[in-house]
Amino acid sequence: MVLLFFFWKQIYCADLYTMQYAMWSRVVYCFIGENSVWGIAEDIKNGNVSVKLTKPIGYFCHTYIVHLATQFTNFFMACIPLSFVAYIISPIKVSIAQCVLGTVSILLSITICYCFDYIISLFCIFTNNTWGISSLRDGLVQILSGSVVPLYLFPTAISKLIYCFPFAYMVDSPVSILLNNSVQYDMFVRQLCCCGSMLLVIFFIEKIFFRKLQIQGG
Repeated sequence: MVLLFFFWKQIYCADLYTMQYAMWSRVVYCFIGENSVWGIAEDIKNGNVSVKLTKPIGYFCHTYIVHLATQFTNFFMACIPLSFVAYIISPIKVSIAQCVLGTVSILLSITICYCFDYIISLFCIFTNNTWGISSLRDGLVQILSGSVVPLYLFPTAISKLIYCFPFAYMVDSPVSILLNNSVQYDMFVRQLCCCGSMLLVIFFIEKIFFRKLQIQGG
């Protein structure tokens, strides 16, 4: 966060909004950006997924609840301290409506990010190259979500293209809701639609992928 502060302040002489965006995007990314690909991929590789698939709760729901518990701990251990640092460097004023909508938006961001990780992890059924898949995931999420570079600084054509994918709704959406004076309900609705779409994708492809799953030749 400190590196980003000096990067935008000294090199690009950024305005106040860009500084606020850079700081608070790191707070949001710290909350939602944990890579879940490794855990799910290890379940698939070592065969633990076969045991979890026999449980009354679905595998996606089980792993999602575990992920939420981890993020809840991360909220107290990392996000709150980072929020204080961000507020000292780039203070913001938010209304009650922005706080409520921003909180729900962050929860949606966590779900969208996890859905993306889950879909990526399913490809480990066909390959053992978890490291490559995980690295690709980190690069895409950090660059295209607004975590490193604010999305509004991209060329218009590229920015519109990015919003066709789920990455922008992981970090850019909640940050935009928190920073803009007027509550952006349209951004929230688009984020909600993205979350619903990804859950539908998982519902349809999960069974197809697990049919291809082989554990110890079975």
